[in-house]
Amino acid sequence: MKTPVCDMLNKYASSNAVRLHMPGHKGKFDGCREDITELSFTDNLRVPSGVILQSQKLYADVIGCKYCLYGVNGSTGGLFALAENCRGKVLVESNCHVSLLNGLKLYGKESVTVRNGDNNGIPMPLTLQQISETLEIHPDIGTVFITSPNYFGFNAQLKEIYRFLRKKNILLFVDSAHGAHFGLHKLLPDNAVKYCDATVESCHKTLPAMTQTAVVLTNNGKLADSLKQSLNKVTTTSPSFVLVASIEKAIAYADEHKGDHVLLKKERDRFVQNCKFIGWKVIANDDFTRLVIDCDGHGDGNDVEKYLEKQNIFIEYSTPRYLVCILTLMDNGMVFDRLFTALKQYVSSGGKSSAGYVDMCFPNK
Repeated sequence: MKTPVCDMLNKYASSNAVRLHMPGHKGKFDGCREDITELSFTDNLRVPSGVILQSQKLYADVIGCKYCLYGVNGSTGGLFALAENCRGKVLVESNCHVSLLNGLKLYGKESVTVRNGDNNGIPMPLTLQQISETLEIHPDIGTVFITSPNYFGFNAQLKEIYRFLRKKNILLFVDSAHGAHFGLHKLLPDNAVKYCDATVESCHKTLPAMTQTAVVLTNNGKLADSLKQSLNKVTTTSPSFVLVASIEKAIAYADEHKGDHVLLKKERDRFVQNCKFIGWKVIANDDFTRLVIDCDGHGDGNDVEKYLEKQNIFIEYSTPRYLVCILTLMDNGMVFDRLFTALKQYVSSGGKSSAGYVDMCFPNK
């Protein structure tokens, strides 16, 4: 994949230019050479017409959709943009992200909450049946907003749900923050954009991109224009080119190395098999890169996480029963070996930790 934004920034950083413009570091601090403001040749994220527009089109081509919008304030900005474009009453799930609730509140959207099912302590995606039953009770719902995949790597029945809602002229928006890598390889599920009106995905969660990077994807040109206007309302007028370039680098790397998913899955399968020998179970889900380890019979998952941190191993999230680990193309067999060794040595100490980041982000779960 070509990298027009990165090429532009590299060229300027190497040009020994006299920088009489923002930012004030003038490119002289470590890691800041490519951090510049909008200049005559750089393009503008808010109204892209040059290298950024080219980059967004290249991203869309890799994923297999028509329109891609870059975001630099995480999926939060994308969720706000989608929230403004919801029509009618909005169906949301109890396990939705707090940013969606804030966005709906900001734009005065009325919502109906449907409680997620539960499978041994793991919240499950909303089902077509749940959505259908809710629509019968609330016929004024004009938008369904669901999360897929969820934090534990489980996907909703997007294809069936989308087909059902289209017949009723109801919008389907998807918070696919944890599914930016979907669609890159046959070992992975389809990208959510194939089965919804629009989706927001966090590049920094499952692609090798910097924190705060995200994309909004859609196949609807009119909706893309409206989403862009909404996104600009919550996007800084001084977006970081370093973050924009990070999105481009991440998708270019993922596209070039997508075949490495085969090796990653092989190492994961080896880890799962080894865990069986020592009494640890890995939950089967829809995304092999989302490693969910069951601590049942070994003590409290929060305490296991604390133990792992003492071994210099930091996971994404824990509950009293489960450990959630995120795998990407940047992981290798050594990562699995270190985690396996630590689990093998673990001795439960009991006790629970206080609510963490995920608990704050999903307050209704």
